Amino acid sequence: LEADQVHAIRATVQTGTPLGNTRFCVQIEKQLKCKVSQARRGRPKGRKKKQQEKKGTDPFFLPVDLYALHRTQSGSGGYGTKNH
Repeated sequence: LEADQVHAIRATVQTGTPLGNTRFCVQIEKQLKCKVSQARRGRPKGRKKKQQEKKGTDPFFLPVDLYALHRTQSGSGGYGTKNH
């Protein structure tokens, strides 16, 4: 085997994709009824914007009352109070 063939085989084994041209991959996808080629890297474009439009908020925002959280964890009555 030539070096470029060995490289192609290693790349397909590493990624778990079939070795062949686009037509071959499309035929396999039709027969298996699932995607066998590599997906695009990263988050799909527009996904974050659509989620924000649905919810109307930042998808990473968690509404947490930090003062209440501190009181329950420390057992104190809150800031500025002394427990004797």
